[in-house]
Amino acid sequence: MLSGCYYSLYEVGYGYLIKKNGEYLSGLSYIALNGTLFYYVYELFRFILSTRFLPFTSRRKGPRTMPTTTTLKVPFQCTDMEGKLNSCDRSGSECFGTWKPPRTHHCSTCGVCRRGFDHHCPWVGSCITISTRPAFLLLLLLTPILFTTSIYPITDNLYNRVIDGLSLAHEDRQTNEWWWDQWYSWVLVAGPFGRSLVGVFLGIDLLENMELEDPKPTGYVAEKPGKVVAFIVVFAFLLSIFSMIMAVSVIRDITFGQTSIETWKYPKNENYDQGDDSMQRFLCVSSSEPPIKRRVFPIEPDEGLYDLGWLENWRHFFKMIREKGVFRYETHDDKYRWPGVNPQILRQCIDNINSE
Repeated sequence: MLSGCYYSLYEVGYGYLIKKNGEYLSGLSYIALNGTLFYYVYELFRFILSTRFLPFTSRRKGPRTMPTTTTLKVPFQCTDMEGKLNSCDRSGSECFGTWKPPRTHHCSTCGVCRRGFDHHCPWVGSCITISTRPAFLLLLLLTPILFTTSIYPITDNLYNRVIDGLSLAHEDRQTNEWWWDQWYSWVLVAGPFGRSLVGVFLGIDLLENMELEDPKPTGYVAEKPGKVVAFIVVFAFLLSIFSMIMAVSVIRDITFGQTSIETWKYPKNENYDQGDDSMQRFLCVSSSEPPIKRRVFPIEPDEGLYDLGWLENWRHFFKMIREKGVFRYETHDDKYRWPGVNPQILRQCIDNINSE
C-alpha cells in the first residue's frame, strides 16, 4: 500500500501531472482524491486488523453467565427441544463453558468466540463479524475504485508500454531462447496468460536497460512505467478483482440475512442427512395470545432463520451504521440484542401454538 501511495501521489500526481505536464488543477484534484481514498482504505484496514487484538469477545475476567430465558418473550435460537442455550465447547480456550449467543461461533484461528461471526479473513488478519461487516464491505468497494482512479491518468502510457515491451520481448533472441521457445513457458505461470504476462515484464526490463540512465527526470516513471510500476499495477488489479468478487458475496449475504459461515453451513436446496445433529437448529417461541405458552420448533437447515426479507435486511444494515458508524465493533460486554428471526417462520410457529 505504501509503494502504491508513493507512486500514485508523488510520481503520477506531482511528477507527471503537475511537474511535467503543467496540469495543476488536474494534479491537485488527483492528489486530493487519491490521498483521501488511500487514507480511508488504510483506516478501514487498520480498524479491522485491530479488532483481533482488542477485547472483542471473551478476553476479560469472569465467565459470561447464561441469561434467564423463563421471562424472555422474544423468539430465540436454542440447541434442543428443551430450549437450552448454547455454550462454548472448545476445551482449553479462554471462552470454554461460557455463554455462546445465537449467531456466535468460535474462531479457531483467533482462539475465541466471536459474536455475529461471519468468517476469518486471512487477508486482513482478523475476523469479520456482523458489526464489522460495514467496514469490510466499504473496504472491498473502495479498493477497485482506488485502483481505477490511480491508474486513470497513465492508462495510455501503461498500454503503450505493454505493447512495446511485448513486441521487444518477441524480437529479442535471448528472450526467445530461454522463454518463448521453451515448453515450460506454457505451464510455469498460469498457462498462456501467464506466459504473455512474463513476456511483458521481460520486455519492459529490456526497455528500461535501453533507455535513459539515472537520474531520471521527474514524471519519467509515470510516462514510461518500469517493471516495478507494472508489478504494482498487476498486483493491484488482481486485488481489485478479488475485492469485487468478495463484495458481491457480502452483498448477497446481507440481502438474504445470512453470514458467510451460515451460507456455507446451511446451503439452500441441499439434501441433508436427517441424522446429522450438527445441522439441526431449534427456535423457542412464545404464543401471542394469553395464556402465554412456549414451544420449541425444529428448523430445517436450509430455512433462512434470520432472513427478514431483503428490504428489512438492508434497513437493519444501514440502521446499524447510523447508530454507531462504520468504525465500530461489538463485544460480549455490550448489551446483547436478540436477533430478529424470519417473520414467515415465526408466524408459522405462533399459529401452531395458538391452534393447540
